[in-house]
Amino acid sequence: MLAALAAVAGALAPWAGVIVTVLMVLWNKQDKRFDELAAEIRDNRAETRALREALLSGKAPAKT
Repeated sequence: MLAALAAVAGALAPWAGVIVTVLMVLWNKQDKRFDELAAEIRDNRAETRALREALLSGKAPAKT
């Protein structure tokens, strides 16, 4: 029984490495996307802030 369990575990061990590698690649892609989204949010907030300040000061906002 123990030998059979060890054989199954030994056969599945390489697949565990493959699965972990795939998960790491996918995680890194998601992490990069989150960084891109954070940068986009910062840019949008800066643009909104500039538009709000232009409206409050009575100046026409600069066209982009």
